[in-house]
Formats: sequence, C-alpha cells, structure tokens
Amino acid sequence: MKILSIDYGTKRVGLALSDETQTFAHRIEPIVNFKDEKELLIKLAKLIEFEQAAEIIIGLPLGVDEKDTEMSKKIQDFVQILRTIVKSNVKTVNETYTTRSAYSNLGINKSIKSIDSESARILLQEYLDDKKLREEKKV
Repeated sequence: MKILSIDYGTKRVGLALSDETQTFAHRIEPIVNFKDEKELLIKLAKLIEFEQAAEIIIGLPLGVDEKDTEMSKKIQDFVQILRTIVKSNVKTVNETYTTRSAYSNLGINKSIKSIDSESARILLQEYLDDKKLREEKKV
C-alpha cells in the first residue's frame, strides 16, 4: 500500500510517494498550481488512482506553537474538498521546518521547483519512520 505526501503551495504542489512496503519516500514531479483548484484536484485524483495510494498525508504549516495560520486554514479547506473526491484516507500532519530541511538537502544549486517535492518527501519519510516506530512499540 503506497502513501502519497502533498506539500500544498500557492504556486506549486510538491509530491512524494512511498514504496509498497512504506519504507522509503521518493520525490515525484510537482504540479503547478494555477489557482484553479478544480484542475488541481482532478490531477491529484488521477495520480492517487494511478498510483493506488491508499493514504494521503498533507503538510499543515502550524509552526512550533501549533497555531493556525492563513495558509493552514487554506490547506484545511483544500483537504476537506479532497476528502470528498477520493476514496483514500486523507490526513494532515504538521510540516514545520520541512522546507528549511529541503533547502539544506538540495543545496543552492538545485532547481527551486524541486524544493516543494523535497519538502513532501521529507514529510513522508518522517511519517513513515514514525509509523514504523509506533508499530515496533506495539510488538
């Protein structure tokens, strides 16, 4: 079962996908967000179906104090719509510092458009690692 990670942005939507074993996350090409949410939702729904992603995680920028921001409210609205059009489980996770980590990982010589998907990859890898730790504690 694959998991798709989404780093929602007003210009680009970064994407990452897990392998079937939910061990590794890898970047995939971001989607340009032309402010036409309907087109974006259609593209995401097709991707989710094609990849057979059973779970979707979406980064929510809450910051260290976990207070809602203008962007987090926009993302929460987006999540509500996405939940109505896909069969996959859709959840949000705090994405604090993923963009900073993405810049650090890619360095200044990498394409700026890779940043969004690298942020999604970091978010997903942290989620997968945390999920694995929780499962190991149950055993």
